[in-house]
Amino acid sequence: MQYLEGAVYLIAAQLLVCAILNLRSKSQSNRILGLFLLVMVDNIRKSFIPLYIDDVYLNIFTYNIHSDMLYGPLMFLYLKSKTQLLIRKDFFGHLTLPIIYNLGLVLFMLVFRFVLEKSTGEKGYINLWVTETRIITFLIYLYLSFQIVKKENWNMVRYASRFQFFFLFFGSYCVLYYTNIFMGKYAYIFIRESQPTYAYVSYGIFLLLMIFLVFYGATEVNWLKSFFLNSNLHHPNERQYVFEQIKGRIDDLFEVDKIHLNDQLSLSMMASKLEVRNGELSDYLLQVEKTNFYDYVNTRRIEEFKSKLTNPKFQHLDMLGIAYESGFQSKATFNRAFKKHEKVTPREYKSMLTT
Repeated sequence: MQYLEGAVYLIAAQLLVCAILNLRSKSQSNRILGLFLLVMVDNIRKSFIPLYIDDVYLNIFTYNIHSDMLYGPLMFLYLKSKTQLLIRKDFFGHLTLPIIYNLGLVLFMLVFRFVLEKSTGEKGYINLWVTETRIITFLIYLYLSFQIVKKENWNMVRYASRFQFFFLFFGSYCVLYYTNIFMGKYAYIFIRESQPTYAYVSYGIFLLLMIFLVFYGATEVNWLKSFFLNSNLHHPNERQYVFEQIKGRIDDLFEVDKIHLNDQLSLSMMASKLEVRNGELSDYLLQVEKTNFYDYVNTRRIEEFKSKLTNPKFQHLDMLGIAYESGFQSKATFNRAFKKHEKVTPREYKSMLTT
């Protein structure tokens, strides 16, 4: 058993490294995955590594913040981020409730725990509902994640089978994790009588699943990905699938995230946001949009300028000020791009609006 525990601690350290590497990435999906792996490390620490803490209040924080409630929402958001660009509302809607629930639970335990234990003895009742809430939350998000994987547009995602394997393995990890929680709450006598066989089987399966997740987390880091994703993982019509992926995300990138308002925007920054290679984005713009990166971005900025020009909120600015607010970096670039796109100068365009 000591050897298995030692292996789990080693894997936990490797997961922590993978989490940090993914959190440092500019990719939205990688950051979600990094947070995801960080939650795993916290729960491995909580489940396998005993804590010797004498402070009773610190123990309340340690054992009553159930970060595993984020497993389901993060799995769902990670898979969803592979099919579309997520906005702030997506994160707020799915992560706020588990966080508020945990903070409320800690506050409740701090204020009432010792009073309830001494007077009514209802500690078990509180823990029962916490266990049920954690399991039900995961089952809901397991179903939602399964629906995402089933969607037709998932077939347009590059390396789709890779992410489906992630869903299979991490889903299995969570099922085993919550099964142990359920058994520990409702079948403690069975577990005690099944030792050490139950512990060996449980630890062994956990270990195998975590080894896969370490490998997966490492190979999702952008600078490592190319070493592991060989031609066998590529779809035969990969370029078409990459173009579909860009087409499905690029409008949100400009209309929701307003990426063109950044006057330092570059091809590599835009490709990183879309989670594609620079060459793939350049080919998409050339073959599908029939333009290049600079003309495409300037066209978006000109549309932004025209929108702001008739917006009362920007009436206090002159045309150059509005151009800067629309993402242009210089007067010369703005005038040249506007004349090329609209066939008239900015001043002539404004005169036409007035007329």
